[in-house]
Amino acid sequence: MNPESTVFAVRHEAYEFATTQRAVADLVSALQPTLATLFKKGNRVLVKVNMGCTGARGPGDRYTTHPLIAECVIRALQEFGGIVSFGDDVARSGRHAEQIWRTTRMREVAERTGATLVDFVTTGAREVRGSMFYPRRYFVSNAFYEADVVINLANLRSHADVVLSGAIKNMFGMVVGKRKALIHHLFRNNPSGFGRAIADIHRVVRPHVSFLDLTTVIEGHGIGTAIRPVGVFLASTDAVALDAVAAKVIGYDTLKIWTTHHAERLGLGCADVSRIALEYGNFALPSMKLRYPALGPEENDSLYARASNFANNTFLRPRPVIQHQCTACGACGERCPSKCIHLDRSGTYRIDLRECADCGCCLKVCDEHAISLQFLGIAKLARLTLGKRTASPSLAEQIRTDVIQQLQKTPGGQTVDQVIAGMSRDINRQYTPASANEMLDDLAIEGLVVKAEARGHCRYRWANFASELGNGTGERESEYDSLDAGTCGGMNIA
Repeated sequence: MNPESTVFAVRHEAYEFATTQRAVADLVSALQPTLATLFKKGNRVLVKVNMGCTGARGPGDRYTTHPLIAECVIRALQEFGGIVSFGDDVARSGRHAEQIWRTTRMREVAERTGATLVDFVTTGAREVRGSMFYPRRYFVSNAFYEADVVINLANLRSHADVVLSGAIKNMFGMVVGKRKALIHHLFRNNPSGFGRAIADIHRVVRPHVSFLDLTTVIEGHGIGTAIRPVGVFLASTDAVALDAVAAKVIGYDTLKIWTTHHAERLGLGCADVSRIALEYGNFALPSMKLRYPALGPEENDSLYARASNFANNTFLRPRPVIQHQCTACGACGERCPSKCIHLDRSGTYRIDLRECADCGCCLKVCDEHAISLQFLGIAKLARLTLGKRTASPSLAEQIRTDVIQQLQKTPGGQTVDQVIAGMSRDINRQYTPASANEMLDDLAIEGLVVKAEARGHCRYRWANFASELGNGTGERESEYDSLDAGTCGGMNIA
């Protein structure tokens, strides 16, 4: 039987420049079709790296693309004459994208290679039709469409929502801002639906070549993470085959991996390892048994709960509104990838909700906390009828203050659940643990909170704070215990 796809593999056991450079060179020379046939000298090449989806994580955490891998792949592409840019969606950072770039060490990669580091928000974004009933469209960064060739540079890890995060899921980062969170919320307790959406997004933003790093791999996500050495680096023009082979290597092939399942059904590649040709030279491809992630429950919500969840994340969702605190600084308008925020005759900014993509970028960038989510029109009427709140207070207001107060009361490391438990009764009713987790990640990006991994749980503590509650003390807190803040994986334990 003729193979449907080919996956190329080389040994890569350590992140050392000479070792990584040689591994990348071996993969590039083995690739078919060759890079030389994919683009010409002077073509624009976008490398989609992974900079994480929450907080700011260092390379040692293994949630992000390793900077040495990124540097060596970029140099190889430049040798073929490509004009290289690279990046990921960092809309969560607001004004603090530089913090993420420096923590992930991608800023160093840009400085050493001369490649352009791209913020996927500042390039603007567009609505792109998918193949699903809902979501019908995805808000995709223009960086993808401005490139002649797209290279997918992913790293493999255990993932509680989709079992395995690899080449297919890495392209999910082409979707800008809170539109990714919307997809998470739409398919709560529905791993098949979530995997189908990820596969559909991969169909929309399909890369030309994918690389997948298995040098070290996170296992047991959601239970108690650990980093295990695997020692393999893979590449293929078929991201589906790449993830299927990776699952076989780490012993996840017996699990139902919905991303590869749905991607194969969409005709995006081959998920059957028996129909994939493996080219791995003269070394034995590992066969390991990594600890499984916390496997989420299959959908067992009632029909009412499913309908309510769908409505609250679609036509009854809250919308961003600029309030009277607006100082007309223009930061929201500059940051908006839809360019739907404009200065009106009264001298304040307004959001054209007909054009708004609900990406949340304006919420993250407003220092005056003048933008909040509010229920409008039929959504407001529905909530009034049910006796529920018609305004969703900005995370940067109530929940931010409450999280800060709780951390100040108890300086030791706390999990998200512990922070929530200590918050006021009113805030606890209004916000989910996931919302507190998002705020904690925002504080970490701003350098106010540090993270550490302890017994499989992500804990937070103060790094420093200044005038956060208007006290003007400018105090700086010292480290409270021996946990290493640099080792946290940023796990969402909400």
